[in-house]
Amino acid sequence: DHGYWGRPEDYYTEYPFAGDRRTYAIDSRRPGTEVWAQASAALASAAIVFTRTSNAYSSRLLATAKTLYRCAKQSNPSNALLQDSLPEVEPQYKSWGFSDELGWAAAWLYDATKEAAYAADFELNMRRGEDRWFYEGFGASWDDLNVMAKLKMLTAMRSYVHAEHLHMMVHAYVSKWVKCNGDNSGPVQTGCGLCFLQKWAPLRYSLTSALVAVVYEKHFLSEASDVGEWAMGQLRYAFGDNPFRISYMIGVDGGGELRTPRKPHHRSSSCPPKDEGECSEGRSLCGACDSPWVLYGAMVGGPDETDCWNDDRANYVRNEVALDYNAPLPALLSWAATRTATTARSAIKLTPNHFLEFRQRLGECVLPPHDAGAQFSCPSGEATDDNPRCPFKYSPCKRK
Repeated sequence: DHGYWGRPEDYYTEYPFAGDRRTYAIDSRRPGTEVWAQASAALASAAIVFTRTSNAYSSRLLATAKTLYRCAKQSNPSNALLQDSLPEVEPQYKSWGFSDELGWAAAWLYDATKEAAYAADFELNMRRGEDRWFYEGFGASWDDLNVMAKLKMLTAMRSYVHAEHLHMMVHAYVSKWVKCNGDNSGPVQTGCGLCFLQKWAPLRYSLTSALVAVVYEKHFLSEASDVGEWAMGQLRYAFGDNPFRISYMIGVDGGGELRTPRKPHHRSSSCPPKDEGECSEGRSLCGACDSPWVLYGAMVGGPDETDCWNDDRANYVRNEVALDYNAPLPALLSWAATRTATTARSAIKLTPNHFLEFRQRLGECVLPPHDAGAQFSCPSGEATDDNPRCPFKYSPCKRK
């Protein structure tokens, strides 16, 4: 799929290698504990939600979640990782262990059923394979559920026999992110306030960790803690409180006061209507004009460690969009709405001040500059005030 830049509906007619695309399966011979456990947790959480509206559907979800959990727990006696079964998942989706996924599933199933067996499984799961029982986590994300699994078990069962240990682990993770000083290989604060962990989509880590922090604060800390203020700072940075006055969520411009990305690394939104021409790597991926369509609500990856960002469609590290980039936002924004309603600070503006037009004007067709030394197939443009060449030599902000 990475070799094709075009319209999704044209994939099988325009891409010569489309026939090589395969469907992969996991089973007892090629186990995928990570996938089984993640799916089990997702269905168990959905079952909790649907108990309010449809007991029958909720029961179906829960039954399937239990079946998937049994597969995850019993069908991988050799503790094989996903890439052992399916080498094709490397390098993009290499697994670094499945103990956190197993713990995540057990915690959600306990919450959905209140069956003691799932609580009893939790420690065993977290210690299976790569032992993560004494590990607080690196950066909460799709492949690092360590702190989220522990926090879920705490909120689902306050009387859990090892609650004190889980508190210690979650507290260590939250403290590492709130301090944001690089201790224990943790994140480092940029000059302008972003808690930066890795160059590839840093906002996903800061915002997911912010969600972890506010859930922990809500359940276990006093309102006087500084955790919520730190989380709000990360959210505000993503929505415009940064040196470029950029809302990194596409189309959400703070009522016209902010810039938003206009050239995300996203195939279909970069393609013009068919009667206006082709969609290809040369014309669309490498095109100088803004994307023809507004991908409303998608969060791009975010800036580098110097707070530098430019609107470069070829730069997938900073301008790609993905489901996990958006994943923490519904809950985090809901929390923020209630918090700002009780404080003097203004709320984050999430709606544009104009009618939603999905067709975007081409704007100024100027090639953006690539990073120094970046090896992209697209040509590079000249640096401007709005589209600088990254990284900066010096931070545009003074560290507070």
